[in-house]
Amino acid sequence: MLDDKFSKMVYNHNLKWLSWTQAQLMKLGLEVTDSVGNFLLVTFQKDGIKNAKAAEKSLRENRILVRSLTGYSLPNSLRISIGLENEMSLVVDTLAKFLKTTK
Repeated sequence: MLDDKFSKMVYNHNLKWLSWTQAQLMKLGLEVTDSVGNFLLVTFQKDGIKNAKAAEKSLRENRILVRSLTGYSLPNSLRISIGLENEMSLVVDTLAKFLKTTK
């Protein structure tokens, strides 16, 4: 019984923050693949300095770890797991600053 309650709570949390984060990242001009899992596939520009590698570095400098997908033949994309509200806000804020400051 407790597992069902916990599972529903986690499912609802994930659904809320997955859709919120996707919408926020899309507002920043990033391509975000629809997801029903606990992570988002975010694609950055192929060329230039606003690429996935630079975004990953910026996130890491802010103590945010994401997964590079170069090994999956997706070098322009990052996998971002869904976390707590403050964590997802930090991801969005960090990427917004990254996209504004790099030209």
